[in-house]
Amino acid sequence: MKINLFSLMVTKTRFLRFIICFLLISYGSNAQNPRKAISMFDVKPQGLMIVGPYSQLIKQYGEPNNRFFSKINPINKQCIKHDIDVAPKNQVLCEYLVYDAYEYIHIGDSVQLVFIDIRKTDFPLMIENIPITKTMTQNEFLDIARQNGLWSDSLSCYYIGTIDSHYYTDTDVMCYGIDIKEDPYSTVLITFYNQKKDKRIWWIEFPIMRLNGIVH
Repeated sequence: MKINLFSLMVTKTRFLRFIICFLLISYGSNAQNPRKAISMFDVKPQGLMIVGPYSQLIKQYGEPNNRFFSKINPINKQCIKHDIDVAPKNQVLCEYLVYDAYEYIHIGDSVQLVFIDIRKTDFPLMIENIPITKTMTQNEFLDIARQNGLWSDSLSCYYIGTIDSHYYTDTDVMCYGIDIKEDPYSTVLITFYNQKKDKRIWWIEFPIMRLNGIVH
């Protein structure tokens, strides 16, 4: 019963995340070309696997705290050729593997990191040569992201308010969406607390790599 309840909560959360991502992408769809994007292969958390075989993940981290299945839509390549919205031809069944501070997607024999709770890990993290630490604030992130060409106030997209997030909470957050190279129709979400006394980073969510990634 606990597993079913958890799966139901996560399904609701995934739907809300999809809506948020859709709004972010719609807002910033014209900004894909003028600025740089994050590559998953330039995301380097020490001691964590980004993309790799399922057997290695289990050997390295053990069994996850929770598992649940969901379906995702692969990108129809006609979208890339014609720059139009084309419905996917089919869906791919995938499994989410939930650890305390991390979450992975599992398809076939491959896994990909899709979530990091920065506040729960002591591993140093680099994204496009940007050092991410649990003490980083919104302003610090934006300053260094602008210097690296990853952020433009006029072109980039962000979300202010409450998000039914990985923890099903109503905490006020500021969520920044930055393009990902491997999937031009998805966004890396970098989320900060948005309270008077706390503007520090909270979590980062990476989209599933549907182009040049683990979805085949």
